[in-house]
Amino acid sequence: MTLVERAKNILLQPGREWPVIAAEPVGTKSLFLGYALPLAAISALATWLGHSLIGMSVPLFGTVRMPFMAGLAFAIATLVVQLAGAFVLGLVIDALAPSFGGERNAAQAMKCAVYSYTPAWVAGILNLFPVLDLLVALASLYGVYLCYLGLPVLMKVPAEKALGYTAVVVICAIVTSIVLAVAAGLMGFTGGVSRSGSLWTGASERREAAPAPGSVLGKLDLPGRKLEESDQELRDANRKGDATAAASAAKESLATMASGGRKVEPIGVDRLKAFLPETLDGLQRSDVASEQSRFGPMSVTTASATYRGGQRSVRIGIGDMAAADGLLSLTALIGPGQSRETAAGYERIRRVDGRLVIEKQDQRTGSEYGVVVADRFVINARSSDVDAQALRMLVAKLDTAKLETLKQAGVR
Repeated sequence: MTLVERAKNILLQPGREWPVIAAEPVGTKSLFLGYALPLAAISALATWLGHSLIGMSVPLFGTVRMPFMAGLAFAIATLVVQLAGAFVLGLVIDALAPSFGGERNAAQAMKCAVYSYTPAWVAGILNLFPVLDLLVALASLYGVYLCYLGLPVLMKVPAEKALGYTAVVVICAIVTSIVLAVAAGLMGFTGGVSRSGSLWTGASERREAAPAPGSVLGKLDLPGRKLEESDQELRDANRKGDATAAASAAKESLATMASGGRKVEPIGVDRLKAFLPETLDGLQRSDVASEQSRFGPMSVTTASATYRGGQRSVRIGIGDMAAADGLLSLTALIGPGQSRETAAGYERIRRVDGRLVIEKQDQRTGSEYGVVVADRFVINARSSDVDAQALRMLVAKLDTAKLETLKQAGVR
C-alpha cells in the first residue's frame, strides 16, 4: 500500500483501516522512514516556506516574515521534535498497555503513535499560509480520535478502558512535546521502557530491494541503517542503566533524522566568507558578519555581507546547512514548483538545474532571491531597491560551482 493510500484510508475510514494496520508485518524502521519522515518533512518544508517567504499579515506592521535561515532552522527543529515525539509516544503507549488491560507490543504501539499523527502531518501543508496555523492545530485533534479507535485494536485494550487510556496517552504526548521542544531534541529515552529485540528491526520486517541511490527513497536508506546502529546503542545503554549513554544515543538518532544519516561538520565561517568577494558587479562589500549556531545536535554556519554602490544596497548571506542535508534532499518532493501572483508582485518556487530556487518580488517589502546549492548550501539575497531578477544575476556571479565541490567537506 502506498503512502498516499494509507494516509487517505486512516483519515477517511479509520474503523476499517486499523485492523488492516494491525495485521501488517511492518517494522518500526520502515514505519518511520517510509511513512512518518516523508509526511513530517513535507509539513516542515511548508512551515519553512510559509513563514520565511509568504509570511503573516499583522495590522499596522504589514507582512511579517521569519528570516530565511532562521525559518529553515525552525523547520528542521520542528521535524526533529515531531519525529522524536512520535517515537517517544510509541514507547509510552507500549509501557501503559498493561495498566489498562492491554498487551505490550512495541511494534503495534509504534503503529498507533505514527498513524495517529497523520492528520497533523497532512494538514501541515497548510503551514504554507501561516494565517491557517489554527486549522493545523484543529486537525491535530482528529489524531486523538484516531488514537482512541486504534488502541483497542492494536494494544488489545478493552473498549471500556480505551477512553481513559487515550486520555493518559494524550497528556503524555503534550508533556513530551513540551519537554522535547525545550530540550531541543536532547531528551534521552530512559525510564525502564526497554524490550528485548530491536525497536527498528524485527523478524516481522520484510527486506526489500534497495531503492535507487539518487531517488528520495534512496536518500532515506542511509539514515535508516544509521538509525539501526543508534538504536542498538540506545538499547545497550538502557540495559546497563547508563542514562548518559542513552541520552547520547538518542541525540545521535535525532541528528540522523535531520542530516540524512551522515556525520558532518559545517565548513568554517572563514571559508564561507571567501565566497563573498570584496566587490560584486560594481558594489562594494561592507558589514561582513558570520555566525555558528547549534540547534540541538545540529550545527549551522553562516556568513553575510552588505553590498552598496550608488542607489543600490543588497544583503547576501551564505549558510552551510550540512546538518540538515536529509531535509534539504526532500525538497525534491515539491515537484515542478509553484507560483503566486499578487497586486504587489509575485513569488515563485521551482527547481532549476536540480537546485531549489525561490524568487520573490513585492512592491512593499522589496525583493528576495534564494538558491540551495548541492542540497547543502543556502544562498539568500535581499534588497529593497534592486528587483529579484537583478538579485538572481548577482548571485550568479558568486562562485557557486566551487561551492558545490564542497558538498562532501566535513563528512566523517
